[in-house]
Amino acid sequence: MLRQSMARAFRSTCAYQFLSPKPSTHFKAASLAAQTSRSYNTQGPQLFTRWARPLRSEIPPLRQPRLQSQLSFHTPSPSNRRTFFSSHKSPYQQRQNQYNRFRGSARQPLVFRLVQNAKPHHFVIIGVGISGLYLYNTEIVEMTGRRRFNCVSRHQELNMGKESYREVLNAERGKILPHNHPLTRMVDGVLQRLIPQVDIEGADWKVHVIKDDGMVNAFVLPGGKVFVYTGILPICKDEDGLAAVLGHEIAHVVAHHPAERMSNSFITLGAVFAISFLFDVSGQFSSFLLNLMYSLPNSRTQEAEADNIGLMMMSKACFNPEAAVKLWARMHEQERQAPPQFMSTHPTSYNRMEAIQGWLDKAEATYEENGCSSVKGYMPGFRTRRQATGRLAGSPSCKPSKPTTAAPKIARHYSSIHSLTFNPFDIQSHHLRTRPNIMSLSIPGPSQAGLFKPGYQSHDAEDGAVIRNIEACQAISGTVQTSLGPYGRNKIVINHLQKMILTSDAATILRELDVVHPAAKLLVMASQQQDAEMGDGTNLVIVLAGELLKKAEELIRMGLKTSDIVSGYEKAQNYALKVLEGMLPPTPPMIDLEVDRLQEIRSATELSKALRTVVASKQSGTEDALAALVAEAVLAVLPRNPANFNVDNVRVVKIMGGSLEQSKVVKGMVFPREPDGIIKKATKAKVGVFSCPIDISQTETKGTVLLKNAQEMMDFTSGEEDRLEIAIKELYDSGLRVVVAGSTVGDLAMHYLNRFNILVIKILSKFELRRLCRVVGATPLARLGAPMPDEMGQIDVVETTEIGGDRVTVFRQEDVNAITRTATIVLRGATQNHLEDVERAIDDGVNVVKAITKDPRLVPGAGATEIELVERISNFADRTPGLPQYAIRKFAEAFEVVPRTLAESAGLDATEVLSRLYTAHHRASAPGESSSEEDEEEGSSEEEEPYWTTGVDLEVGDSDGTLDTVEEGILDLMATKMSAIRLASEAARTVLSVDQIIVSRQAGGPKPPQGGGDWDQD
Repeated sequence: MLRQSMARAFRSTCAYQFLSPKPSTHFKAASLAAQTSRSYNTQGPQLFTRWARPLRSEIPPLRQPRLQSQLSFHTPSPSNRRTFFSSHKSPYQQRQNQYNRFRGSARQPLVFRLVQNAKPHHFVIIGVGISGLYLYNTEIVEMTGRRRFNCVSRHQELNMGKESYREVLNAERGKILPHNHPLTRMVDGVLQRLIPQVDIEGADWKVHVIKDDGMVNAFVLPGGKVFVYTGILPICKDEDGLAAVLGHEIAHVVAHHPAERMSNSFITLGAVFAISFLFDVSGQFSSFLLNLMYSLPNSRTQEAEADNIGLMMMSKACFNPEAAVKLWARMHEQERQAPPQFMSTHPTSYNRMEAIQGWLDKAEATYEENGCSSVKGYMPGFRTRRQATGRLAGSPSCKPSKPTTAAPKIARHYSSIHSLTFNPFDIQSHHLRTRPNIMSLSIPGPSQAGLFKPGYQSHDAEDGAVIRNIEACQAISGTVQTSLGPYGRNKIVINHLQKMILTSDAATILRELDVVHPAAKLLVMASQQQDAEMGDGTNLVIVLAGELLKKAEELIRMGLKTSDIVSGYEKAQNYALKVLEGMLPPTPPMIDLEVDRLQEIRSATELSKALRTVVASKQSGTEDALAALVAEAVLAVLPRNPANFNVDNVRVVKIMGGSLEQSKVVKGMVFPREPDGIIKKATKAKVGVFSCPIDISQTETKGTVLLKNAQEMMDFTSGEEDRLEIAIKELYDSGLRVVVAGSTVGDLAMHYLNRFNILVIKILSKFELRRLCRVVGATPLARLGAPMPDEMGQIDVVETTEIGGDRVTVFRQEDVNAITRTATIVLRGATQNHLEDVERAIDDGVNVVKAITKDPRLVPGAGATEIELVERISNFADRTPGLPQYAIRKFAEAFEVVPRTLAESAGLDATEVLSRLYTAHHRASAPGESSSEEDEEEGSSEEEEPYWTTGVDLEVGDSDGTLDTVEEGILDLMATKMSAIRLASEAARTVLSVDQIIVSRQAGGPKPPQGGGDWDQD
């Protein structure tokens, strides 16, 4: 009886579902139930599938005689009837007998009568047919190689997706965020980087973000319709995490999991029918068993497969594959009372995390093969995308969106919110914070398809490349900005050789950082050029360029074009250089910024005045002592024509121990090693320099000597000794008393050199060997023999002394008034890192002397010159018509970063200090009141000059944070300022003029073997 009723219910259901010309909405929605209800937070057991829902409407408990009568009326077998109602004796028994008497079984459905009358070979035929149908519809998943049953065509799957898409839109009406919403644009940007990695026919990609913070869910329907609930974004945290989620959901569509689930539903329905019919089992119980043994394991297999495909997809799109592991780790932390895995449609978050970790090596290999590692080393915020393939060229939704020109109203809105920070993954407060429209890097147009080699990456203006370049340059600028000034902070840099560098020198920091971002490299190259030409102002170049780019970003967000910004910056740069050089016309009258110049460069006092500020920026507190050392060393080697000064003539030797006050200058060269022979001192000696080994000469080819007795052996060795002794004697006879060897010295040769009282020292560095030749005036010889008179050098004293426990050899000239070719500064200190930092300060001072020989003019320091430039360039902007005036004003405001940084590093209130500086300089810029023009000019030079030379007082005593830089002797070289402004402005304009960056794939090759930490231990 139960079988009969279930059969009737299933028959009516199947007739409605399969015989109707249009598939039912219930069946279509049920086929995509698992796809559209995939929750990442609550994976409750879905034990009863929706497609089996009609079978759940079983017969209610038999509690009324009327129901018993109705059921018994349809009972096919009397034996089953008696068994089923053996304890129910009722008057309806008579009606059952009448039913059997009038051949009621003939009124059964045709299917049941065929089954009852079927022969064994009929079942065999049906089984073979079902098996053939199953094998015919068995296919292999392309990405993973898994075999599966799928009888739903692609066309049917797309139709189901379209209908489900309309249903979801109707259900979520009013909650979907607009397409120009920052969250929608962010999700669309991630999607545009993922879709080139897949091949889906007939896909029309559309993104819909649903405002529902309580729903942790996302899914993709067949046909490319993406739905993301805002509740999942905080768990994603960043674009890499979101890419892991979208990659997983897209993988379901790529692998046609919806069609596979629909096909499995047919198997489940057929199995439920067969089990219920043959074994007289309740439909609910059979459905429970089939779900537990077949549907749920298959669903978990599909989820794991989607995780694998999505991980490889995001790796190809240059997303960090490790973000997927972190995503499921966060999922695991938020799981509360999760059911057992065998009762869930999804694997547990912990198991998914473990599985992804097992695939991580392959994902990282894919990540590197696609050239992503060369760009991920760039500064934070720089995103990349892969080359688009030809199959996406026809998809309108895959084309990059065009940037829109900001209207004045929007420009004002952007200018008011540009300083706010927007985090699209912080849903709790994203309504309070907004961000301007920065387009995500999209797919390149089809014109570039096949133009470059595979693996290239392109970033153009439509992708926001200019803004991203500015962000990278600001990151570099922010790194070294805190090191500006005497109280700048030191940085500890560990380079690729694991060497620790402790310094505040911007050039050294950037040189050891190995910057790879192409836009940031422009700033690094500008800083290196400043270091090579001027020796000082390297930090000023980076900081000023970063501030100019920051101001340019504000102008871009206001709606100005980069061409207008570049034009305004160029005009402002030319005006600033003219202000410094005093080349402006007499109207309006302006004070020349030059406050002093070195009248006598050979005066140690005058030279120290210019070097003091340079050294103080690196070694505050010891600038007086170091400036005196540099001045003494420079004057010792300064030629008659100062323009011919060579910075390489001043050397530095670092010896541990003592204090910095014990450092001294030696006219000559100091080598931190003692002579190799027994002779340790020589005076008024001739010097010979040999770059060849001083030993018995060896033949280039192997030779064989036949020795017949011991006497021949003795004669053979004695002959070599005699020839070597003759060669050493020739050196002695020529007058050489000091021999400098650039290579090895044999033991036998050392024996003869000691016999002839010749001092021997080995210098293995070819650079030091050349410098020593320049000091003594010798020529390096590549042969062992007596040198010609013009090939020998002359030195007053060569001696070995002890400094701080170290034995050093000194090549010194005794004549105090004579100009030596090389001077050496012997530095003493407590630590090697401190000595290296002092050495860098001395090198900067020596390079500044080279600049002083060309331009000895000095300008106020401590930020006074920068504040004055702000005032004058701002006045110039007021007189400039057109759009460039906005860029000129921003150019002027950029100089404000120097006094602000100086005040902040000294612990002062930067706002208050800047206010007082502006007050003083504005007072200087105000016109004087006199009866005549000459009196006005004289009054301005006498009264206004103390005001415009006002700078930041870093050592605040009783002052208000400002001081007169001229009175305190804080002066900067004008040539350094001009070079820094020129290089910083050119670097900023170059970055702004770049609209596209094309990065080729890194050259491949086998990786070096990676040994363990203890691979070299026994």
